[in-house]
Amino acid sequence: MEDFWYEFVEVTQTITDGLLFGSTYALIGVGFTLIFGA
Repeated sequence: MEDFWYEFVEVTQTITDGLLFGSTYALIGVGFTLIFGA
């Protein structure tokens, strides 16, 4: 059971990191679009 929990936490952290990185990237992209009107 311990192994399952450890793996679950690791997967959850990976997904969270991906979402945070993706949203940051999207915000930067939107910012550039608003500033430069590209």
